Amino acid sequence: MKQTLITFLIILCLKNVLAQSHNLQQGSACKLSKNRCVNTAGCLPCGVCDNKEDQNKKAKKLEDQKRIDEKELFGALAVDRSNGFYFGWSYDFTTKAEAEKRAVDECTQKGGNCSVVLSFLGSGCAAYRTINGKVGTAFGWGTADTKEKADAIATQECMKRSKGTFPTNFVWACNSFNKRPIKELYNAKDEISDINDTLPMNSVHAIAFSYDGKKFATGSDDGIIRIWSMPSFSLISMFHIDPSSTYFRNIEISDVVFSPDGKILVTANGDYSGKVKVWNALTGKLIKVLDKDWGGHAALSFSPNGKYLASGGDCKWAEASKLCPGKIHIWDASTWELGKTLNGHSINMRSTSFSSDSKILASSSLDATSIFWDVETGEKKRILEVAKDAFAYNNYGQVAKGVFSPNGQTFITITWDINSKIKLWDAATGSLLKTLPGHGVFGESISYFNSNTKAVSVGSPGGGNNSTMIIWDLNSGAKLTTRELAYSGWKVAVSIDGTIATSGAGGLELWKTDEKGNIMLWKQIKRDQIIK
Repeated sequence: MKQTLITFLIILCLKNVLAQSHNLQQGSACKLSKNRCVNTAGCLPCGVCDNKEDQNKKAKKLEDQKRIDEKELFGALAVDRSNGFYFGWSYDFTTKAEAEKRAVDECTQKGGNCSVVLSFLGSGCAAYRTINGKVGTAFGWGTADTKEKADAIATQECMKRSKGTFPTNFVWACNSFNKRPIKELYNAKDEISDINDTLPMNSVHAIAFSYDGKKFATGSDDGIIRIWSMPSFSLISMFHIDPSSTYFRNIEISDVVFSPDGKILVTANGDYSGKVKVWNALTGKLIKVLDKDWGGHAALSFSPNGKYLASGGDCKWAEASKLCPGKIHIWDASTWELGKTLNGHSINMRSTSFSSDSKILASSSLDATSIFWDVETGEKKRILEVAKDAFAYNNYGQVAKGVFSPNGQTFITITWDINSKIKLWDAATGSLLKTLPGHGVFGESISYFNSNTKAVSVGSPGGGNNSTMIIWDLNSGAKLTTRELAYSGWKVAVSIDGTIATSGAGGLELWKTDEKGNIMLWKQIKRDQIIK
């Protein structure tokens, strides 16, 4: 009996030893492996590996939680900027676009004409304050890591606009489920103003949208610049290009252009004073005067990379009929120092345009040509004989505007002459691709319309108040849309969302595309109308 018990114990110990040896021989697939522990049919359980499995489960749980904590979550606030009464929130969305759409939809459903004023990501809160819940003529918002801190910012901003009246209405929203620090992506607090515009709108000679479509600038023949917030069309800033002047008539603003980041607005006088001015686009503060030897009608453009500003126009002359050489200046947009002066046109420019890669500058002139320049070297790359069938100036053979397509592959021109045409060119070779009939005689302005294959132009057959706006299919040459303008249209500009602006002697018109793709008149401000 004793011998049997001893034999049983020996066999049991030998079995365990053999099992442990087997486990070790299996390498990383077995529970006693030095590398990892995995349940397999060929391995026997062991307490060390059980503990290892528990550790693995905890590590995986921590990793999953870390992914949740670091996940990007977005929120947004949309407001009717004209009154602040209607608003909409979003939070905990996985993309910025979804968050902004949700906020706008909620605000619009309440009855407002709404746009995004704040978007943010990370863990934190946004607060919104108004004077009261009915009028909301003054309002403010803020973001912070806590609701209380965000509310303090919102209250302070609102009280600035309410002239000290405490805002009683308070709402808030917070992102959750993550630990990423809160970060503002867009804040329109400087785009809301309580400016009271009591001056009538005069002839609008210059218009421009910012690159992101959130601002719109107008320049009129009384020297007044107005900057609007889009799409609410509320007035952000209003200033005169010569504040010391008491004579506001006949100080024409001939061109305006935003820098790519929307922070800078550059204006050009059309009164032969030779002034190009650089402004803070939000405050209207003058930053720099670029004073060279040209007069009015300066043709302004920023390079898409934001490095350069091009300007060109009339040189100064004693008699209006006397021809004189036109010049183009390329400025360093970081220092506002003059980089290059380009000479090649026999008379003044009507427009300049940079290619999408910022390497080529095109200048279009009264001398019936468009010239392509190498931006780095200042050398001529190509000369396009745009209106060679009509001599420049005396017979209206001028290129009213030339502009590169968004992808830089084509270049389109419109002429103001006895046989006005729209022409589409291959930007790489300079070959003429297509000729469109234009507007009859006076082709005033043209811009690509939301693509590389559509364009919108303004002009008239006789130069009177019978101007039209035409949208073209550049592939087929067909007219997609024709709209009569209420005045003589001189300029056209297109926003990133497809809003079209046209301007001229009669004032300003804004056009939008409806859900079916139809172009409808959205806003109209006539000459001598007081803006409210």
